[in-house]
Amino acid sequence: MVISRNGLIHVFVALTAGMAIAGCAIASLQATPTNTPAPTDVPTSTAVPATSTVMPTRTPTAQPTETEVPAVNPIPDFPLEIGSIWVYSYTEYFDGETNTRCCITLEVTANQMVGDFFVAEIEQNQTFVPEWPPFESGAGKSHFWYALSQAGEVYYLPDLLPEGEIAEAYLAYLFPLGQSGCWYHYHEDRVADTGYNCTFSDGPQEFLTPAGSLPQCYWVVTPYNNGGEQEWLCEGVGFAGNQFDHQGTPFGYETALLEYRVELP
Repeated sequence: MVISRNGLIHVFVALTAGMAIAGCAIASLQATPTNTPAPTDVPTSTAVPATSTVMPTRTPTAQPTETEVPAVNPIPDFPLEIGSIWVYSYTEYFDGETNTRCCITLEVTANQMVGDFFVAEIEQNQTFVPEWPPFESGAGKSHFWYALSQAGEVYYLPDLLPEGEIAEAYLAYLFPLGQSGCWYHYHEDRVADTGYNCTFSDGPQEFLTPAGSLPQCYWVVTPYNNGGEQEWLCEGVGFAGNQFDHQGTPFGYETALLEYRVELP
């Protein structure tokens, strides 16, 4: 759920130049001959041919060209190729009554390398039925980014960050799932390493969604004092759903994958 669209506008400017060529006519003057003979005692001058000096030409120095680093996803199990789309239903309930529903569509619109991080831009479009005041500000389109490290970390970015700030962002997942131990979502918890609210994963296992039965899925759990949130991530698909039930009050929500299309690299 996240990110601001990165619109790239390429502006091409055409430059034209006109060149005028002027012709210059040179008139030669003819001397009028005379009948007076040239004296014989005047030595004849010897004409010295003019020599021209050739100026050395300067060889232009080749200018270095920037080679764009291709954006390569270091975690293929968490696909983020441009054009990939996921559609989810979202249901929130209180005391057995459903108070809102929405449809969430995520689409990868761009990706790039930010230093050593693979960064994918996600466009999120969500609608609510019926409209519910607490969620009205969340309707419509928004954007967020996922930043993936070479070490298997998946950071969630509400805004595109420079390379030096990404490692302090929200750490959503740590791959390989099922064998990566536990991790902290927030940077301050990672620094303190208290052991509280440490997210862990287990699997693989089959997971049933409205989009079909998905193999090789992992159960990702973050325990909180007010209840634990559980998510399901599936290899080659990504986020497949989540569920939260508040401990002590009949409040909760769940997200389910309705359909998806994952583009190949």
